[in-house]
Amino acid sequence: MPELFAIETPEDYIRALAAVDPILFRSLEHVPLEMSPEDEWADEMVARIEAWENRTFSKTFPHKLMTGAEAVAIWAKLEGLTAEALGAAAGVPQAGGEILAGARELTPGEMKGLMTNLGLPWSVFMWPVGWSARRVEAVMERKAEGAAGAAH
Repeated sequence: MPELFAIETPEDYIRALAAVDPILFRSLEHVPLEMSPEDEWADEMVARIEAWENRTFSKTFPHKLMTGAEAVAIWAKLEGLTAEALGAAAGVPQAGGEILAGARELTPGEMKGLMTNLGLPWSVFMWPVGWSARRVEAVMERKAEGAAGAAH
């Protein structure tokens, strides 16, 4: 299990979101009766993530989450996904255009389909209102650079 770490920079924040994503994703499929040490670690890291968001984002805008539809639409555009790919991955082929436009709130099953089939990170649903597409794009680029660097 990873060690707890402080979140003091945007890079720490991204690393923390990436670290808790798999644990949060697993919790969609199975909710244990008791918290494991990994769950307790994730719970503490989420508290640190939220504290950093409140310290950092409260200076520029109130911390309120985007709707799932808004966040998925921005993520999909940044990933270059088509309406057809979104609809197929979510299990609703006819609704891909609505998803890409941010006009369709997703069901838990559709969200799970996007996470499983397209790698949608759970942290996307924690994006705060007020993040401009430029800021979100910068975060996604840093994540991609980190993944590319790890692959080499």
